[in-house]
Amino acid sequence: EPKDVSRKIWSLDLSDPSASHAWKEGPASPWQHARILPVAAACGNDLFVASGADLVVDQKGAQHRLYLKDAWLLEGGTVWKRLPDSPAPIVGAPSICDGRGSVVVFGGDDGRLAEQIPALNDRHPGFSLTTLIFNLNESRWSADSALPLSLVTTGAALWDGQYVIAGGEPKPGHRSDFVIGYALAH
Repeated sequence: EPKDVSRKIWSLDLSDPSASHAWKEGPASPWQHARILPVAAACGNDLFVASGADLVVDQKGAQHRLYLKDAWLLEGGTVWKRLPDSPAPIVGAPSICDGRGSVVVFGGDDGRLAEQIPALNDRHPGFSLTTLIFNLNESRWSADSALPLSLVTTGAALWDGQYVIAGGEPKPGHRSDFVIGYALAH
């Protein structure tokens, strides 16, 4: 029987190197659904969380993903603020705070082909190539230039003036050793 995913938020404070580090449960998440593979990015003392998927079981006992679009900001580690939904689900997308007040989301699984994955197998075309920007100051989504390749279930880093995405899956169940260096238009 499938297990439910957790709605809990945990943090680990690494700011004091001499302290004993212990995981601390954060404020209860306000969203209705537990989630796997959400977009998450730390922006200063705030945590941005969007999309992901809930695991639901149908009447026959089969497990399916419910693709989510809701977005939230945990301000200062204490208070949750509801943000506008993402334009589409962005499950498993690498993301990063750009240091200028925006979260950059690279591609992701929009769920359009979720039920066809077994039939498509190696013919799966891959994930969304859309780069989304969420401007935290203006509380709005916008699209940026397209990615050359979308990798999911991995992270993003800012290195040498570029956003770098290493590894991940270009299509379901296919791990990659690709490394993408990417400069945004914004």
